[in-house]
Amino acid sequence: MQHARELARALASVGVPVWWDDDLVSGDRWERALRARVDGAAALVVLMSPNAEISQWVQLEVGRARYQRRPVRPILLAGEPFRRLEGIQYATIASGDGIPVSKFVDRLREDIAAVAPPPQRRPVIIGSGLPEPNPFFVGREQLLLDLEEHLYWGRSVSVEALQGTGGVGKTQLATEYLRRHRADYDLIAWINAERVELIPAQTAAMAPILGVPAYSDETETARAVVAALTHTDVAWLLVYDNANQPGDLLEWLPRAGAGHVIITSRQSGFEALGSRLDVDVLTPAEAVALLRTRLPDIGDDIASQVVEELGRLPLAVEQAAAFLAETGTPPHEYLDLLRFQGEQLLDQGYARGYEHTVATVWHLSQTSLHLVSPAAEQLLQLCAFLGPEPVPLDLFARHADLLPAPLKELAGDRLRFNAAVGALYARSLARRSSDGIIVHRLLAAAIRRPLATSERHMTIQEIRELLFSHLPGRVEDSPDGWPVWRALLPHVLAATRHDSPHLGESDRTSWLLNRGGSYLQTHGQPRAALPLYEKALRLDEDNLGPADPATLGSRDNVAYAHEAAGQLEQAIPLYEATLLDRIRVLGADAPDTLISGNNLALAYASAGKLNRAIPMFEATLAARARLFGGSHPVTILSRNNLAGAYRASGQVSRAIAVLETAHRDALRTLGADHPETLRSSDQLASAYQSLGKLDKAIELFVATVADRARVLGPDHPNTLNARNNLALAYQAAGKLDEAIALLEASAADRQRVHGPDDPHTLQAIGSLGQAYQAAGQMDKAISLLETSLAERLRVLGNDNPSTLRARNNLAHAYLEGGHLDEAFRLMTVCLSEALRVLGPDSPATFTARNNLATAYQRAGNMAAAVPLFEATLADRIRVLGADHPESLQSRNNVATAYNESGDTDKAVSLLEDLVADCQRVLGSDHPDTLSIRQNLANVYAAAGQVGKAVTLWGENALDALRILGAEHPFTKNVLQQFLGIAAAVREQDHTVAGPSDMP
Repeated sequence: MQHARELARALASVGVPVWWDDDLVSGDRWERALRARVDGAAALVVLMSPNAEISQWVQLEVGRARYQRRPVRPILLAGEPFRRLEGIQYATIASGDGIPVSKFVDRLREDIAAVAPPPQRRPVIIGSGLPEPNPFFVGREQLLLDLEEHLYWGRSVSVEALQGTGGVGKTQLATEYLRRHRADYDLIAWINAERVELIPAQTAAMAPILGVPAYSDETETARAVVAALTHTDVAWLLVYDNANQPGDLLEWLPRAGAGHVIITSRQSGFEALGSRLDVDVLTPAEAVALLRTRLPDIGDDIASQVVEELGRLPLAVEQAAAFLAETGTPPHEYLDLLRFQGEQLLDQGYARGYEHTVATVWHLSQTSLHLVSPAAEQLLQLCAFLGPEPVPLDLFARHADLLPAPLKELAGDRLRFNAAVGALYARSLARRSSDGIIVHRLLAAAIRRPLATSERHMTIQEIRELLFSHLPGRVEDSPDGWPVWRALLPHVLAATRHDSPHLGESDRTSWLLNRGGSYLQTHGQPRAALPLYEKALRLDEDNLGPADPATLGSRDNVAYAHEAAGQLEQAIPLYEATLLDRIRVLGADAPDTLISGNNLALAYASAGKLNRAIPMFEATLAARARLFGGSHPVTILSRNNLAGAYRASGQVSRAIAVLETAHRDALRTLGADHPETLRSSDQLASAYQSLGKLDKAIELFVATVADRARVLGPDHPNTLNARNNLALAYQAAGKLDEAIALLEASAADRQRVHGPDDPHTLQAIGSLGQAYQAAGQMDKAISLLETSLAERLRVLGNDNPSTLRARNNLAHAYLEGGHLDEAFRLMTVCLSEALRVLGPDSPATFTARNNLATAYQRAGNMAAAVPLFEATLADRIRVLGADHPESLQSRNNVATAYNESGDTDKAVSLLEDLVADCQRVLGSDHPDTLSIRQNLANVYAAAGQVGKAVTLWGENALDALRILGAEHPFTKNVLQQFLGIAAAVREQDHTVAGPSDMP
């Protein structure tokens, strides 16, 4: 830019008038202004530099100048001369040197003297099939620029082929180019090339314009026209619309001349005649803009959903806009019709400028395919019952025995199978991607539409059998199979969406639905999994009956999804019903019955109903120990689950005793490398951490990380989980540098292994943000937590429990960072969303209300904080019980709030009772007991009971040293507080005693 400015000033100083794009006036259309200036210029001066050569606008300016026969005067500023200006003598200039040699300036003056005004062209247009410009044309600006550039820089005659599937807007694009550039040509011919035998007559129609005599043989006249186009000075444009094969046009393309050729086709191979532009569907913004040409008031969200359901195919979007405008159908109703009766809408609505509807646009290509390759037609029909995402070709090649003939014979032969696939690409009935073959969703609907019921059902059965045979059966704990599931899940969803009669045991629908749901749930999307599980349950109930073991397994999956989504009120009754039915059908000691008991106990624990969960865990453990032995993996799993419930109830010492037994038995009987041994090691380390035994926890976590990396590999999800747990233990121990380094590595590894959208990756980003928060690096913390929330909203949705937690974590960071307005706003949203999604009795809802109360407390608004703390306490006691650890914590919060409100007597009374209850429920050595005793000491001091405060601070300091160790953050804080108050007391004693010692 600076070089251009210097050159412009230098040329102007020696009397050479200059215009350059810095002189554009606000409001000018960039491309129109540039074309007009190039057309009217005496010469185009091109500053050649590496950045300029890669600029499409520079290429367009130079190309247009050459096309309009304007002199191009290049100057080499840096780098190499432009490849496209080879053979043209150039000058050189360096920054600050002013202008080139005088010969360059003299040549510019000669150009100015010889300049002729641009020709005023009014083109003659030949061709009765020329479409009217579409008044609803939107977008496609980059394609139009690419088309213009390719035509400028083509061979001796520029030939540009617009290739794409039917309905994608190839003809519309050519028509729009013609509308914008008609003044660049003297002659425009629009030739319908679909029928080869009609091309000569349409070509011969140009003869009078070119002064070609008409021969008795129309074909001879057409040949003479082609020869004349090669030599004439007339600027011409030929558009061959809807061509079939490159060979059809060879005889009718001029080999030289002052002209351009545009070809539109669904077929491939036209790049042999020139260059090719692939015309794809609209971008999301373009598709919405096109819909709004008829429906300007349609909302953003519903418009986006409609165009995505239509696959952003221009013809389909125009049809939809016309249908909605003509019928007055509400957009949300139309969207429902698309989703559930889409095949019936393919011919509804008139799209101006299109010859066909979506229902008929691919008919000719399909007819041609049927004649050339029946096997390719079968492949296309199978793909029509899959999703619009890439279909891996090995889905067919690896299971040829499941395919219908003749595709069956081809699929096992790589060369012949590729030829069949190529037949689809050649007719733009499918697109190829690095991942497989893509069939547009509306083409798929058009293929399904005319099929007889029996043929439809047979194809559905074939597709489901293919997917069943190809997909791994184990999902949740088998990450090696996740890439296959990730690629084929859209096709599982599509294949199971189509209606079909119940096909008994040969139908794989329930299998696909249950495992597809398991993949979604494993990847943090229980709400998306739920409809799949529910459909599988309905199918099993209809096919197998309500008491069949498979049906009960499907019902268990539905309950599991509700639980994972935080919908415990829906999950628990389903678990209870499944347990009763399994006891009745299978017996109380059947393995599946014990699984049901375990699942129900876990749901009770999640709901905070530990008084119901613990007896069930104990009963399940006893039954498994009796049936399978104390060292069986399922028995060890039951011990681990029971220990988890003990921990949640505050009985950490009891939990550790159970876990140590489980871990010892696992090591002895299963070996150090068994998954249950590794799991018990991880859980034992977590229990040590809960009890404040951080040195033991970290030591065990380090060993677990090493063992999992050795046994499972460094990138296995369980290994990454163990590393995350180790980082959190470092954070709890105040070793923040180690924690942050490990969490940074963990986040990078999660993204590399699972991808940026995996819930584990999003969780790792959030954990890293919280570690930065603990380290006081609030800017980094808030930035990461904002990213974590935004990404969870995008990937998992607003109602996912993980999203609710991420919002709560961000609100807490805002509070810690002093951003009180943002904290209050977000915490209010957290509470309202928890109430809406999880219900008023969810433990997560209680936490959200407690956090909002804490925010008011931090802001000094105790009048708002106290009632919220009190309400949370009442709800926790009602739902969780008075001895639940969260209820005990709520009592502490209420007492602290009373103290800050000035009611210290009430605070002291509550805390004294609370300390006694914590010692009874949690034990004297539990970290929560120590923390609440410390709060009591602080309240004693605030109430003026300094002696009691000092005594309790001293006891707490000694206990913290004994239990947590000298390096624990809590111990350091207690010691600092105790030593500070002791020094203050000594100073006070010295000041009071001094005068009495004076004589």
